[in-house]
Amino acid sequence: MNAMTNRIEGALCAWRKALGDDAVQFENDALRVYSLDTSDFSTSPVAILLPATLGEVQQVVRIAVQFLIPLYPVSTGRNWGYGTANAPKDGCAIVDLSLMSHIREFDVELGLATLEPGVTQGVLQSWLEERGLSFMVPTTGAGPRCSLLGNALERGYGLTPIADHFAAVVAIEAVLPDGTVYRSPMMDAGVSNGFKWGVGPYVDGLFSQGNIGIVTGMTVALARRPEHVEAFYFWIDSDADLEVAVNSVRGILQQEGSNVGGINLMSASRFLAMSERFPEGQADKGQILAAEVIERLARRAGAAPWMGVGAIYGSRRHVAASRKAIRSALSRVAGRVLFMSSTKARRIAALTRWIPGNRSRRLARTLETMRQGLALLEGRPNELALPLAYWKSGMPPDRDLDPARDRCGLLWYAPIVPIRAADARRFVDLVRAICAAHAFEAPITLTSVSERSFDCTLPLLFDATCAESARRADKCWRALFAEGRRAGFLPYRLHPRYAAMVTNSETPFWRTAQKIKDALDPLDLISPGRWTLPFEEQAVAITTIQKEPHHV
Repeated sequence: MNAMTNRIEGALCAWRKALGDDAVQFENDALRVYSLDTSDFSTSPVAILLPATLGEVQQVVRIAVQFLIPLYPVSTGRNWGYGTANAPKDGCAIVDLSLMSHIREFDVELGLATLEPGVTQGVLQSWLEERGLSFMVPTTGAGPRCSLLGNALERGYGLTPIADHFAAVVAIEAVLPDGTVYRSPMMDAGVSNGFKWGVGPYVDGLFSQGNIGIVTGMTVALARRPEHVEAFYFWIDSDADLEVAVNSVRGILQQEGSNVGGINLMSASRFLAMSERFPEGQADKGQILAAEVIERLARRAGAAPWMGVGAIYGSRRHVAASRKAIRSALSRVAGRVLFMSSTKARRIAALTRWIPGNRSRRLARTLETMRQGLALLEGRPNELALPLAYWKSGMPPDRDLDPARDRCGLLWYAPIVPIRAADARRFVDLVRAICAAHAFEAPITLTSVSERSFDCTLPLLFDATCAESARRADKCWRALFAEGRRAGFLPYRLHPRYAAMVTNSETPFWRTAQKIKDALDPLDLISPGRWTLPFEEQAVAITTIQKEPHHV
């Protein structure tokens, strides 16, 4: 046996002794599940490790140091469209933290929840309901089975009042590459006061989209459920009115402040991808729907060239005042504005029972979609947005949606776009042209993450079982990135296969990041290749370190 095989077998033996046989998986079937993705990207892990406690994570790391086996941590492994549970490189042991699923503490007065990585949106929702606690789960479109901690570390966002999920993080606990435990300064002092920054340099941010440790706990601030939540929908009847709509959205956000959460501007093709099936037999043939077909289908489904969705939070008096201001702000551009609460939706649903035929069924379907959308805006997780991944990949199952397992094709392109009319138009025209050149629709959503910035989520949707479609998707993503960067639109988040496209050792930022990584993880054992040189290419740099003995 060669040295690498000896190291792997030695590590597996030590991990089984530390965690138990059931928590160390290395059979082909188990490894295959963790190598699935919503693209043709796939890496081969050497083992799956399932620690259940902080102490077990420390043992996992110390054994990895002893045997020089790189680790790749995931919270629940459901990072669909961004790599799922795949490590950036072959040869890693996947550290699946989903068994760490405790809500360690909850401060009702301050609204602070200390969560482990396996706490999902659905778990937190059930926990709050069982205790009658009126707080909102920071929901996303990924569904109730996805990790809150993982999404916050990836700087995910939502439409509830705290739209920026990492902004809500006030403390972090992590295991460093030498097996020691890091805690935020206030947490380390035994203080729970909700102050994010502590004293001294702000180190917590290094763990956000980072590769210097394994985060095992996080304290997040939750938004309280307000007296009233009301969604608003608006229809932009011409694509030419996008610029006016963007200015109107910015005005609403600037004027209404925290009374309004994030606002979505959704293109017609995005609405269709979330609500309709792609025409039979065309998904894997490089055929795209013509713009006029998309608009016609969207109008038939009750949409428009652009749809707007947002929510108002506050007392009934606050909501009433904001409703009036929003209606006024949209009066110049929206063909229709609709305000909807859960109570109103239930009343309308009851009335539809008296309407005969297809009209009743269409209305009932629209109301059900609105009801689920309202639930997300109210901080109640569901799978409303997840069928998007199945647009060109067959019918989604009735429940337990899993786009990677079901071989859906999905790659997210997610750049930041200033909330300026000219920038939004320039961006939309650019990505539509690039997507069309590669035979993809451009299902764009622009979501406000502040009064200054949109995050664009553009899913490249395809049949992942078709090698040619997957190849085109990869090529299209690379073109979007290259042309977008030249135009000043940079992604806030990306699939690990594209990390090398953003790192640049010549810039002060990446030089600094590399120095921190080298200092804390000289063996490059935590998430190798995520932002740094691949593990194999670090051989020369770590040769002298390997000469020294390492012990558990």
